[in-house]
Amino acid sequence: MPQGYGRYGRDKQPWGGIAHRYSYLTFRGPIPLTLTVDHLCHVRCCVNPDHLDVCTRAENARRGNQNINKTHCIHGHALSGKNLYFHKPSGQRKCMACIRDWKRRKRAEQPKKKSGRPKDGRKYGMAVENAAKTHCIRGHPFTPENTYRQWAGGRGCRICRHDYDQKRNLTPVGGKP
Repeated sequence: MPQGYGRYGRDKQPWGGIAHRYSYLTFRGPIPLTLTVDHLCHVRCCVNPDHLDVCTRAENARRGNQNINKTHCIHGHALSGKNLYFHKPSGQRKCMACIRDWKRRKRAEQPKKKSGRPKDGRKYGMAVENAAKTHCIRGHPFTPENTYRQWAGGRGCRICRHDYDQKRNLTPVGGKP
């Protein structure tokens, strides 16, 4: 069940409801309509009747929010001032120093991202070893007349491109290889 409460039923079909309420009804007695069953052990899936008590919803909420009485986190940081983080939807109070430490650890675990622009002045992702080459893979020279820039910033051989287009009956834009 969502929220971690145990359910009871038979043949994989829930027919009764929440297990801790059934346990209280079976071993302790009826639950008044104005009261709710509280887990004294704070374990939602527990059905031990000795760990269950009936109380008002306000009392149940007060018992469950033990964090409100804390003055320091488990690491010894004070839960006050700028070091206190209050999460409005859930009502939780957290230590900002511990949150910062957690984020720092998470960032350190992640691999470093490469920056968008290479440090050696290249505009795109053209490999440095390709920039130093004087001939294409088929042996054609990289001269100004025979070289064009590919969309990713690398160099291309016009002769090889022309041969590629001819094999596939493609006509290049402008009619030039």
